[in-house]
Amino acid sequence: MERHVFLNLEALMRQRGWLEDSRYLRVDEQLAMFISIVGHNDRYRDIAEHFQRSLNTIGEHFKKVLRAFILLGQENIKPPNFSRCPKQILEKPKLYPFFKDCIGAIDGTHVSASVPLSKQIPYRGRKGDTTWNVMCACDLDMKFTFVYAGWEGSANDCRVFNEALNNPKFEFPHPPPGKYYVVDSGYPSTTGFLTPFKGQRYHLNDYRNRRPRTAVELFNNRHSSVRNVIERSFGSLKKRFPILSKMPCFSLNTQTCIVIAYCALHNFIREEEIADKNFKEFGENWWNEEPKEIQDYVFILNGFYVEIKTQHEDLIQTLRLTSRMVFILNGFYVEIKTQHEDLIQTLRLTSRMIPYEPHISLCETAEAGICTFGVMLS
Repeated sequence: MERHVFLNLEALMRQRGWLEDSRYLRVDEQLAMFISIVGHNDRYRDIAEHFQRSLNTIGEHFKKVLRAFILLGQENIKPPNFSRCPKQILEKPKLYPFFKDCIGAIDGTHVSASVPLSKQIPYRGRKGDTTWNVMCACDLDMKFTFVYAGWEGSANDCRVFNEALNNPKFEFPHPPPGKYYVVDSGYPSTTGFLTPFKGQRYHLNDYRNRRPRTAVELFNNRHSSVRNVIERSFGSLKKRFPILSKMPCFSLNTQTCIVIAYCALHNFIREEEIADKNFKEFGENWWNEEPKEIQDYVFILNGFYVEIKTQHEDLIQTLRLTSRMVFILNGFYVEIKTQHEDLIQTLRLTSRMIPYEPHISLCETAEAGICTFGVMLS
């Protein structure tokens, strides 16, 4: 957290009256102790030694600051403006106007739970660890708009989803007519919730080495590009707050409040510091870098190998040449074929490729927009 973000957070807590100086602790010190616990997963004893306070003082003020963050969550965990098309959709021709009515994404995630041995069975998920199943909705700016915590790790995502929608006390932000959330295939396909086609390739990794070949695959690919904002939000949240991966022995109710408080702090940092390094790491290009249109790339002949390098000269891959290999440039991919046209491998080009100044003979033909390069071995 940057210094100015911390000072703005302190000023907000004082202005709202959620925190105030005690006889021995100022508001900034209370916040610093809380953030040290959640940001570094430090134990009370370490915080007491660092700040030279008693364990009782640390525990008392941790709960006080936690309640303040719950109040903050009531303010900043809120639905976006449904009447506007998100700029993240408007700025991408691949998504606009096809997803112009999308207002966000919904998914569930598991966070660590510290549960007494006698109560652990319902909390054990498919990986065997005790966890909480937390359902969240977020907008396309990586800010959480709805958080539902408190379900055991063994609970099905669809069950949690139905409870959130049907129970009015949770105040789920239902999409207005014509708008929708994007969800994965584990959720029901109903009005206001757009799911991908089942039985087809979906995740972005599935399209790294092969383009969509049908309309259904193309839809799934674009759907996944929009929906991964919730995955990036979860990744940013868990990296910033390692306590979510190893929850201390708080009461079950306190653990539920901690999850909501961290989502509120996540939103506050996003609003105050959009260039925060944690968000930049999980930004739009974290999962699927969109390559720019390029025509030049690097093929360096070294004996019987072809090396493909970036502009920083980092070796991406080395390919062994056979007696006759053809490189076919098709969009953002290079297909490597043998003389019998059996596909060996497909490589994805990125915008970091640098032009190649040939030192070997190349034969080039242009046909229907596809350039074919044959390496002539001497």
